[in-house]
Amino acid sequence: MQDFFKEKCGVSIGKYIRQRKLSRSATLLKLTSQSVTDIAFRMGFDSVQSYSREFKKTFGVNPNNYRKADFWDLRNLRPPYWLDCDEHYQFEICQLTSKEIFGFQTSHQIATNDLPKKASPIKWKIIHETLRTWGENVYCLSSFKPDNTKDQVIAVSSFFGMEHNSVDGGKIPMSRVIKCGKYAKFHFVGHKEQYQQFSNTIYMCILPKLNLIRREGEDIEYFHLASVQKQQSNESIVDLYYYIPVL
Repeated sequence: MQDFFKEKCGVSIGKYIRQRKLSRSATLLKLTSQSVTDIAFRMGFDSVQSYSREFKKTFGVNPNNYRKADFWDLRNLRPPYWLDCDEHYQFEICQLTSKEIFGFQTSHQIATNDLPKKASPIKWKIIHETLRTWGENVYCLSSFKPDNTKDQVIAVSSFFGMEHNSVDGGKIPMSRVIKCGKYAKFHFVGHKEQYQQFSNTIYMCILPKLNLIRREGEDIEYFHLASVQKQQSNESIVDLYYYIPVL
């Protein structure tokens, strides 16, 4: 069993567990308001000092500085063993110009016990319904931030929009601006189960391999209308470009 695991993951089971604990703690530092002390004990360390030492060995900075940084260095994160890190997606670095889009906002919370989180099935439904209703390509701007009232949940906000400000003659009152800047651009075509793991693969496997550092900003997904007409095993698939802000 030990040899099989090491062949699959490249490290022993013991080292994998330590790396996963530290990687999970790094995610909690960036996406929740949970205290360093609570995170240290939650991850099974006997003291904040021992946790901070091990964290710095892996990520080069102490937990407090990792949290305060206005960027997210994803290198040295250990992905879960079940995530397919051999998956390849079309990739390029690009510059986006600012653009106003019109649409509607949704918000929900993710419990930290659910991490790493699959894409919400509700989001999948919203995407397809919006593509059909609007009859044109759809943007989705998503942010993930610490919740102001609960320290063990992540606040997720998504804005679904299009380039025109009216539907069936009616004006859309809400708008957002896509911010200009440097982005890592990925192309994805696939069905629901593949889409639910897509962002995990990008963040945990591909960005670290490419030595890319995420800067502040929203993730941008650009869904193509044609995707609602495609079928694979009688299941709708999506065709999208995914933009992540990078330094």
